[in-house]
Amino acid sequence: MKHLRYTSIIALAVLLGLALPSARAALIPLNSGDGIGEYNNFNNLIGPNVLINVHPLWKQNDAGQWVSYADTGEPRTITTPDVPDPITLPNPNPPAATFYEVFVLPYGNNTGHLDIWADDTARVYLDQVLLIDANPIQGSACTAGPIGCTPGNVGSFDLTALHLSAGPHTLALEAYQRAGSPFGVMYQGSITSTPEPITLALIGAGLLGLGLFRRRKQA
Repeated sequence: MKHLRYTSIIALAVLLGLALPSARAALIPLNSGDGIGEYNNFNNLIGPNVLINVHPLWKQNDAGQWVSYADTGEPRTITTPDVPDPITLPNPNPPAATFYEVFVLPYGNNTGHLDIWADDTARVYLDQVLLIDANPIQGSACTAGPIGCTPGNVGSFDLTALHLSAGPHTLALEAYQRAGSPFGVMYQGSITSTPEPITLALIGAGLLGLGLFRRRKQA
């Protein structure tokens, strides 16, 4: 009878552990312009990216803001502002700027997504692994297709497929600009980081076991 009672308690702890992940899940936002973990290759400080005046055709969104290292589009590799900076793949020229966001995942069970826009285009890495390559085909306001700047030219990536581990991660966006006008990047997304169910089950069983031990000791 006593063995049956202990077995029931452990089973209850397992069920409790399986039910807890959604309640304890952490939401990690990935939004350009919020100043959280952001920096660029020019001043190498957290949160210095400049919010820029955007082209009227650029994607607008409440959750993300266009950022740059300055409100300008002069490429570093071109001395005359209005001369196009050709984009070839692989690109022999360095990007106009690289934007970074560092974030930390508390658990090893992670799901999420990321949407990226850029003028003119961008190459996106996560932990130095290429997610989306730059697009060299010029369109009306930026490149014609992902990654571009107009609403239909979004570059999207399912972060769930990466099976991200717990710990720090670095998102890097290399922005390529072809002409002397304001340039920048915008991204928005999120990651839901959830404890592993088995971990919570063991914790629940341990806590209940400790409670039983104390109760028996008091009796």
